[in-house]
Amino acid sequence: MDELPTAEPVIDITDIIDRSAMPVLILEVPSERIVAASPAARELIEPGAHSVVGRNFEEFAAGEPTGGLQLVAAGHIDGYEAHRVFKQTGESWRFWVRAIDESRPIRFVLMVILPATADGPTPIPGRDDEGLLSTVGSTDARLIIDRISTDVERALGYRPQDVIGTSLLAMLDPRDVATILTALAQTASTGRGVTLHTRVLRADRASLLCELVLLPLVPAPSCTFALLPNGSAEVGGVNSEGPSVSTLLMRLSRGLRGATASQVLAALPGRPPAGLARLSSRELDVVSRLLAGDRVPAIAQQLFLSQGTIRNHLSSAFGKLGVKSQQELIELLRPKRKD
Repeated sequence: MDELPTAEPVIDITDIIDRSAMPVLILEVPSERIVAASPAARELIEPGAHSVVGRNFEEFAAGEPTGGLQLVAAGHIDGYEAHRVFKQTGESWRFWVRAIDESRPIRFVLMVILPATADGPTPIPGRDDEGLLSTVGSTDARLIIDRISTDVERALGYRPQDVIGTSLLAMLDPRDVATILTALAQTASTGRGVTLHTRVLRADRASLLCELVLLPLVPAPSCTFALLPNGSAEVGGVNSEGPSVSTLLMRLSRGLRGATASQVLAALPGRPPAGLARLSSRELDVVSRLLAGDRVPAIAQQLFLSQGTIRNHLSSAFGKLGVKSQQELIELLRPKRKD
């Protein structure tokens, strides 16, 4: 594990990064100096390197920066997705960059490195907190919600049928609409995802702070989204207790998995089965992975769950979709081949 310089104002987060299931870096802003790196991240960006701490991330990445870091530093978004190529290996990777704290100016960001798969969703590992609710869904090009998971009732008090057909913007506190439109413009112009904090209006019209993950769909500005309530209460700064960084990793991976699952299902051709609207975010995640070709053992390993738990999620999804087996589910949802 790379060690932080002793003068570095980051309190004992190296152990947390070292235990992460993903290659992770912490960068200083705006210099992009690497202040912490997990062994997996170090091996990806410069195989065989003794240390990468203290060096600039741009030393290792080919191509021009996306400009997303400037938006994070300015406070317009909290995080963004990018694709870059590592110079030494020539391999393309998918990056999620996320501010560690909410102070201004931003001092440090977390960078999670994921495979850039050509086909199907990027596998996103990460252990879940069973108490962490996430509501996932998608919109059309007018930002009208056309799919949403059943978690919206427990998280925000809305029945799914009352949300579908309404504008995503109508669920947001009016004070944050401009920020959301800026984030949507970023996804539409880059074809990449963003994350940000926003206030969401519950069914009782109380305002609830949530972490929002947006992934683009075609045509723009349609998108998929994942909402995780009470984001700021659980994500501490770089100078707070170590578990806050662990929580940030968990929340980021959970949000990305939810939005990616919704993205996979939003791409299904034709009219979706009625039961699809009755799935929870966890069921959507498992079903999307099944459609991508994964089977129960692989899904369990990716989600750090038992195979029995995965089968329970599938059994619940079978009942809601009116099928009796994995094969029937795949045949129901996968596009039919034309002879």
